[in-house]
Amino acid sequence: MLSVAVIGRNEARGLGACLASVDEALKGLDHEVLYVDSGSTDASMAIALAAGARCYRLCTRHPTAGLGRRVGALEARGEHILFLDGDMLLSAGFAQDALAEMSQSGWDGAVGVRRDLYERNGVLDEAHPHDVGPVVLCEASSFGGAVLLRREALLTAGNWAAGVIAREEDELYARLLSSGARVVSLPVPMATHIDRVRDNRGLWTLLTSPRRLGLGQAIRHAFRARSLVALLPRVWESLACWLADALCLVALCIWGGAAFSPAVLAQASQLLWFRFAPQGMRGYAAQKLLFFALPAGFFALRTPDEAYEAVTP
Repeated sequence: MLSVAVIGRNEARGLGACLASVDEALKGLDHEVLYVDSGSTDASMAIALAAGARCYRLCTRHPTAGLGRRVGALEARGEHILFLDGDMLLSAGFAQDALAEMSQSGWDGAVGVRRDLYERNGVLDEAHPHDVGPVVLCEASSFGGAVLLRREALLTAGNWAAGVIAREEDELYARLLSSGARVVSLPVPMATHIDRVRDNRGLWTLLTSPRRLGLGQAIRHAFRARSLVALLPRVWESLACWLADALCLVALCIWGGAAFSPAVLAQASQLLWFRFAPQGMRGYAAQKLLFFALPAGFFALRTPDEAYEAVTP
């Protein structure tokens, strides 16, 4: 049996469509659907219950996506678990293709092509999708919140980390690799992600968001699990920019004006990179904030209360 673990918080606008897409895509396949809620104040739980999902509510003041997926893995009854976010739509055929490839070639997990669509001012921009995924079958270099994993391999690696605010996918993959697990990347549609948050964040939210702490927390988790070497290739872009900034600062402190031109060149290179990257200029600003957030996150790792409860109709 395949278990589908959906996580969400205040996802009433899209959760019904998400669960409907799961039922449609998995017709004829033995499966169950679990929904783990992170303290929604809208009708998310009622929607999930009405759709027939087994529902759970996190009982902590500091819920994380990692904790939600961790609970989903613990409560799943299937040999394989497909993880989705409540703002995603599952593509037809992905689960069947992924399970067949995993069975034939011995992979422990699978991802496909994720299509990101952005909603701006309540309007879905379908003219400018952002596709993330391979053009040929290969071993995955990373994965996001949508991934199909063999439950035994996931639990052997230690399950999802409950205390990592963000980048929990990179941290988990580092432990999976360290335990010998491998994830295949398939050139087939996997899910459509309706992003209603990223491009609608204001300046204040960008400046105060704690999510950048997640990279530092993921690195600290990797130290604990002795899987740091496996983590580094997953977050090379962020770490490369952070290291460049650190070197620029050290050079300016030691050589002063003599290091000014190289420092400006390093920043210009980053600016050019983000100008044409999907993250745009917000990505550049977020990267500058990461300079302070990465070490802060390393020392601010908090293990949340992992209590949760089942919710029945």
